[in-house]
Formats: sequence, C-alpha cells, structure tokens
Amino acid sequence: EITRKASSTGKLFNGINREDLADKLHEVAGIRIPPESFKIEHGHIERVGDYQVPVHLTGDINAVLRVSVKAAVLKPDPKKQPF
Repeated sequence: EITRKASSTGKLFNGINREDLADKLHEVAGIRIPPESFKIEHGHIERVGDYQVPVHLTGDINAVLRVSVKAAVLKPDPKKQPF
C-alpha cells in the first residue's frame, strides 16, 4: 500500500514511478528489484486505486505486484484562516 496526497477526484499530486515501487518493496519486504524491472503503463501511476504491475525478474521469469494506492488524509493547517 502506498499513500499519497490526492485531489478530491483521486488524481495524485505526485505520480508513483518505478523508483517509488522499488523503494516501497524494499521497505516492506526487504527485496531489492531494479526499478527498470517494473512495467508501469504510461510510466507512472496517476490515480488512487488498485493496480497490478508486471515485474520482470530474470530471463523468462515474470511476476505481478499488486499495488494499492490510497489518498492521504490531509489535516487542515491551523495557521490558515478560512475566507
């Protein structure tokens, strides 16, 4: 699961790329896979949702990584006053 800031329509403010997936996989499972092994359609994930990302491991061995992208809950800034 990856949590990112997103708009009310689910569009991420900063997309998730192959490097993000490689870093998260290492953080969660202790597995290092080169970022270029992740095959993300259009080069990055742009929206909140569930994804299946193909991963090329070696030779003719491939896998699918299930990625769940959640919207971060934004806390109001107490310093900012509403209009």
